[in-house]
Amino acid sequence: MFVGNGDDQYGWIERTYLQKSELLEAAKVTQGDVRSKWRWKSGVHDFEIELVQGKAYDYLPVKVTFKSKDTSRPDHFGETAIKWKKHLSGKFLPYVLKMASESPFGQKQEHHHWVLDWRLGDELPSDFFQCGLSDFRTQFTPIYDFKVDVYARPSGLILGTPWKTPEALIEDE
Repeated sequence: MFVGNGDDQYGWIERTYLQKSELLEAAKVTQGDVRSKWRWKSGVHDFEIELVQGKAYDYLPVKVTFKSKDTSRPDHFGETAIKWKKHLSGKFLPYVLKMASESPFGQKQEHHHWVLDWRLGDELPSDFFQCGLSDFRTQFTPIYDFKVDVYARPSGLILGTPWKTPEALIEDE
């Protein structure tokens, strides 16, 4: 799916859907959304994909699911739900992402829930990424916590400011 050269990843979704996948069916569903079903086969991979595009969000994807048709990996699946929010620029940006998939490390599932808060253009100070600190992530600590790794201290956690859970952020809307 992903390749060693990052530049080769640009346009990967478009190539997969528009050039390599077979469109099996498409139909309008609730509130004008469009649901399409696809089949993608590549090497040992064989996936059935369902894509729901939201009319309210200029037909951007609101749900993507895939399930392996390969008999050696029948439990290989992924599901992503996306909520969009209109930015001041007038463009829709992903706001909430909920994902579930089979873990690549054994017989378990992984679940992720992200709430994104975008800063674009003049909303971000021009010197934000010009950091002379030994650990470039320190300037992000008002927003994030970081687990210890090669960039961090020998033990412990680089703490950010206290933040709300994704559920609390959604409830505040």
